[in-house]
Amino acid sequence: MWSNFDVEISSDGVSYQKAVTGLSASVQKEPQNINFGKSVTARFFRFTINEGSKGYATCLELDFFKGEKTASATGGSSSGKAGD
Repeated sequence: MWSNFDVEISSDGVSYQKAVTGLSASVQKEPQNINFGKSVTARFFRFTINEGSKGYATCLELDFFKGEKTASATGGSSSGKAGD
């Protein structure tokens, strides 16, 4: 569960650029969609939780989609390589 997050993207896994900064409307256990607002190309994504609930943050899984779908996160800090 989290309420303040950043998503960063990278082509090499070393240099990252912030793609999305967001606030959840409320801390939820249900999946939440994160819309990048534009098309992004990246090999690596870094998801950072800046604020959780009662001093804790968890994220059970991240799914990234190509095309017009959005990334979704259920949910602390996780980093991973996007699948093809």
